[in-house]
Amino acid sequence: MFQEPLSLFKGLASYLEFINLHKWLSRAVFGLSILHSFMFIGKWSSDPAISIWNKLIVKKANFIGFVIFIEICFMLVISLKPMRQKSYKLFYFSHQLINLSFIILIPFHARPRVTIPFFVINLVLLTIYCVNKVIRSSQAMILNKMEVPESRLYTVTLPASSLGDTSVISPGSHIRISPYSIWSWQYWLLPSHPYTIVSCMNGEIKLIIKKTKFEVNKDETYRISGPFENISITNFIKWQEDLNNIILVAGGSGISFILPIYHYLQYNRYSIISYRSLKMIWLVKNISEFQHIRDNIGLPCEYFKQIEVFITADTERNTKNNSVNNDVVNFANEHRDVIELQDFIPIEGKLDTNEEAENNIKYGRINWEIDFFEDILNNDCENNSNNTNNYIIGCGPESLIQDCIAFGIQHNYQVISEYYSL
Repeated sequence: MFQEPLSLFKGLASYLEFINLHKWLSRAVFGLSILHSFMFIGKWSSDPAISIWNKLIVKKANFIGFVIFIEICFMLVISLKPMRQKSYKLFYFSHQLINLSFIILIPFHARPRVTIPFFVINLVLLTIYCVNKVIRSSQAMILNKMEVPESRLYTVTLPASSLGDTSVISPGSHIRISPYSIWSWQYWLLPSHPYTIVSCMNGEIKLIIKKTKFEVNKDETYRISGPFENISITNFIKWQEDLNNIILVAGGSGISFILPIYHYLQYNRYSIISYRSLKMIWLVKNISEFQHIRDNIGLPCEYFKQIEVFITADTERNTKNNSVNNDVVNFANEHRDVIELQDFIPIEGKLDTNEEAENNIKYGRINWEIDFFEDILNNDCENNSNNTNNYIIGCGPESLIQDCIAFGIQHNYQVISEYYSL
């Protein structure tokens, strides 16, 4: 139920790092609460001198406990993955509202009374949460929106001033966008939407967004929260000074996470961070996505000349490469509940046949040992590298992340991965 942990955690963990703790702690509390309820009902049922109706309904404190029990059961049902996928907005709304009711109801149900100090402590924490959601957000109007032809992808530009001091934004950071004002109950009870900051230059923030039910529109005002850093990436660029090989892998709109890291590593090589080799690969379904981002995202064009792009669903050109016939990357295992980092739908794109694009673009499925890393592995052998301090950073569908992890284990690469899920 929180947007960002208290300030004492800042620099140690992002709110995303607390999601698993939140899930398992909630499950443990709910399990104990249900056990608590059934044990009391069983005790009362076994005693004929006790009226369950009087104990459970008439007695005020016990009735509050019964209401809490119903809320917990409802939360368990609505938290199931199929239910979240069907209506995440309902899940989030129920989650917020029921958690708020717990703060009020539980101190009056518990005996002996725990109103003091626990109810007061909960109110203080709730106040900190509310203040945090206000002071860490600002209003911003969308300056520009550009849609990619024949794609569900579009880019958005907003003023960098909405995020305060942008010089401290680390690569891999994201913001959250809400269409509601802080004066609206919807801002507090309905979910906001996370988007990775792709570039922050010339007073503008650029985002890469995949079309969903929620769409960001030009000249409309939104509430912007953040930025929220990715602690793994922040620690990676902060502490590493002498790296060996770095491999960046983006699948679909995972490019929004990988591209700013690539830019940082290219721009700061030798001055801040040192490495022997850097390789970046991007898997997309349509050539137009690569062309649009290369031409409009605001990063130096020479960076894109070194990116290897794999077009995985362009039927016009797949037939020209016999070695990759019928060998298209399968993203079927991708989680349906991914918010931003989703693979693109299979669509054909117009081809850029100039020499620059031909040198960077391949068609069909990647081969992890040959297409990706053969040159790096050969260089390791030629230079007698000890194959340590190597990193592979991946972002995209779960299937791609699992491939990155498998390669990292096999070749002694440390793995950093990212995907957003509900």
